[in-house]
Amino acid sequence: MAASKKSKKVSLPQEVQKSVDSGNLMVSVSGIRGTLPGGFSSASLARFVQSFAAMTGKSIVLGNDARPSGEALRSIIQGSLLLSGKEIIDTGLAPTPTVKAVVSARKASAGIIVTASHNPIQWNGLKFLKKGGLFFGASELESWKRALLEATDSTAAPKKMGTIKTIDGVSLHIESILKRIPNVAQIRKQKYRVVVDGVNGAGREALPLLLEALGCKVIR
Repeated sequence: MAASKKSKKVSLPQEVQKSVDSGNLMVSVSGIRGTLPGGFSSASLARFVQSFAAMTGKSIVLGNDARPSGEALRSIIQGSLLLSGKEIIDTGLAPTPTVKAVVSARKASAGIIVTASHNPIQWNGLKFLKKGGLFFGASELESWKRALLEATDSTAAPKKMGTIKTIDGVSLHIESILKRIPNVAQIRKQKYRVVVDGVNGAGREALPLLLEALGCKVIR
């Protein structure tokens, strides 16, 4: 996903800019976020994903937070990636750092996180990751907008269908975290009691699993 160091500012397509101007859609290096309904349609979401797929390599990690609209968006994203011939590595419900870790660990070409970060529940969107699990920078954003303007016909038949492989991204992430902690044995000896309120977030299962791996008694 190479991008020039000095990327010229690229305008969004007119219909996308209209949603941005209305306040129902945000497009930045932090991702694409929109209200549902209102921010973007299924057709525009597919176009966003196809444009991203056009500028990435073969394998893309997909994960989502716990928003109610997440599953509907995932279905469209999966279909768009499959029609683009991509190999999807699906983590399912997973915190943002977990998806980033899986992109890095699996040496995937890119990643998509279905989330609207801190925005209210009626919002959802996409965060794009490049190789290494890194977030888009300004140059990658401009490259994506350029690909969006040049998007091919979404009804065109693919040369080859993509594939989906489901993995336990949370366990993979926990293993990598434990390898970085120098005193795991000492922590486990303490038998800490930890109260966790996951507030219905993507970490509601991941955090207790990490704490239990560290020998903690988790109280939910």
